[in-house]
Amino acid sequence: MTTISYNLKFDDRILTEMTMRYRRQHGSRRLILAVKVFAGLLLMAFAVLLIVNKSYAAAAFFVLLIFMLACGHHFDLWWMRRRFQKSPYANEDLRVDISDEGFQVKSPKQDTKLTWAVFTKVVHFQDGFLLFQGPHSFSWIPIRFLKEASQLELLERLLKAKVSKHQIISPTRADHQ
Repeated sequence: MTTISYNLKFDDRILTEMTMRYRRQHGSRRLILAVKVFAGLLLMAFAVLLIVNKSYAAAAFFVLLIFMLACGHHFDLWWMRRRFQKSPYANEDLRVDISDEGFQVKSPKQDTKLTWAVFTKVVHFQDGFLLFQGPHSFSWIPIRFLKEASQLELLERLLKAKVSKHQIISPTRADHQ
């Protein structure tokens, strides 16, 4: 039986990393970006028009909205990390075991075991894998925690054998072989 094991501290850095990978693979990402750019240009035009008409307070409001459009995702990540610090799972030391039977996460506070049947999709990144359990629930497997290079090939083979749908955003070393 093949088992790949690694340990990690579930901190705000891992949470941010997995959230950014989730957002990067999301299908509507480009549409949202296009809407933000269009809205930003429209708001910029209103701000310029208001400055020409010497309505500086109203123009400042539109500039603030442009700033919020441009930097909203940074605020969102900051807010997420802040809320996470209050979670009972913050900074927890986890042991992850991936085997022919499934995916298991153990810690002093939890023991979660998932069979391969619950995973609907794997998204490949250069630095890890997102394992989806439906459209919005996922687990992040960072490659840097694997102890040996051979574990990456084993993990890649296991994922291909056990999960039918794969999406490659940026291939890992094993995807190139």
